[in-house]
Amino acid sequence: MAGDIDRLKVRRLQLAGELAQLELTLKALDRSISIAYKMVDCRAAGKVFRHTQEYGRRGALTEYVLSLLESAPKGLTLQEVTDRAAQHFGLVFYSKAERRRFSLKTVHSMLRRLCAQGRVENAPMEGSRVKLWRLKSHLPTVEQLIVLAGSTNARSNNANGHPT
Repeated sequence: MAGDIDRLKVRRLQLAGELAQLELTLKALDRSISIAYKMVDCRAAGKVFRHTQEYGRRGALTEYVLSLLESAPKGLTLQEVTDRAAQHFGLVFYSKAERRRFSLKTVHSMLRRLCAQGRVENAPMEGSRVKLWRLKSHLPTVEQLIVLAGSTNARSNNANGHPT
């Protein structure tokens, strides 16, 4: 527990430094706007949240997870995907809640979006309530092959019903 407290204290100091820098930047921007545009209310723009760069360029996490699932054809659990992504991007979680938030809000949301796009699917793991995430197969099923074979045979017959 003492280690958790120490990590949280370090994180608090890091966040305090980041907050101080953001406040300085905001004050400088407000001052610049007030000098250049005297008629503009600095609060008119509202709040703008920058895209976080924790995972490199935009889309890097999605690309990594897709390549991860490609290398695991049987699929991976949400926990496995979360652990590997965190390790790959060098993420450090200072509490279980922070890791859970990353897993559910970031990784799981992304997997659900990819599922809605038809790029991944989740399937139940035998003997467990846990589901496996995997790339969606674009290979036809046996049933689809039978239907396809039937339509091919029908086209190869001429109008008299004899094969050509």
